[in-house]
Amino acid sequence: MKIIFTATAGKLDFYLEDYAAALARCGNDVKFVPLSKFLHKPFYRFWESGDGFTCRTLEKTLAGEKCDVLICNFSSLRFDFPRIRSFFKGKIVLYDMEGPNFRGFRDLSALDGVDLIVTVSRVMAEKLNAAGKSAVYIPHAVECSRFKPVKLSAADEKIFCRKSIFIGRPSPHRIQFLQAFADRGGDLTLYGKQWHREKIAESAAVPFQTNITGEELLKAVSGAGFAVNILQDQFLEYRTLMNLQIFFYAALGCPLLTEFVEELPECFEEGREMYFFRDQEEFLDKAQQLSGSPELCAVMGKAAQERVFKAHTLDHRALVFDRYLREL
Repeated sequence: MKIIFTATAGKLDFYLEDYAAALARCGNDVKFVPLSKFLHKPFYRFWESGDGFTCRTLEKTLAGEKCDVLICNFSSLRFDFPRIRSFFKGKIVLYDMEGPNFRGFRDLSALDGVDLIVTVSRVMAEKLNAAGKSAVYIPHAVECSRFKPVKLSAADEKIFCRKSIFIGRPSPHRIQFLQAFADRGGDLTLYGKQWHREKIAESAAVPFQTNITGEELLKAVSGAGFAVNILQDQFLEYRTLMNLQIFFYAALGCPLLTEFVEELPECFEEGREMYFFRDQEEFLDKAQQLSGSPELCAVMGKAAQERVFKAHTLDHRALVFDRYLREL
């Protein structure tokens, strides 16, 4: 099967490029094409509408590659799918990583022409199917060759050896929980943009003023006693979607305290492979347990890592994704 996979290049430390490579290992001919090829109109095409340039470039690419399947990923709707259907006779697949946050789900008529929606949210898969769309749930995974523990140098240890960490941007919900932990004396380090502007920076360490990726990310997780994962505010209503961080923390053997979503229990065993929390009281109680027991952290991190290798790599997910593609 010839597949064009288009998405933002380099996103989430090349997660989507790695996914395309995993689909290729299933026996497909897969080409990853950066979304910018279709969206960034060169100056000399100033006279052409943005939508016109996007469709013309996409049509030319699909015809030239003679592909069977187009897989698209974006955080907001970028393609006119009904228009694409007018010139592309293959299968169109939307790969959704935003769940309830994906703006493309606000008007489902914009998805006419899409043959399959693959989403990392079980809730959204159910809602889409109930609305007459064809959708399947496949959770995130991790490329273990990219996300693996690194040995810290003496200089790195001074920066990255931390009792507990949170990686991500601030939001009211996150600040509420993390501030409560810091107020109880929690030894907390925050990585991500804008934390230095928040009041919590007075009681938590904020060593960087930007997002961390690549080698810095691996060092931060490798040096952490345990990590905390808290939902973005827009997911609170649905309690859905295991984000990518859950899987790369596990792959790195970092014990994790993560906010509960409905998909978690089928992927990780609560209390043995990870700690889940459902409210602030449970969060503070379990954070205290992890803070006081390096032995518990070590056992939990190792168990989560073993579970990832056994069931949650991108090769595992690609096999499922490939099966759905072949059934189209």
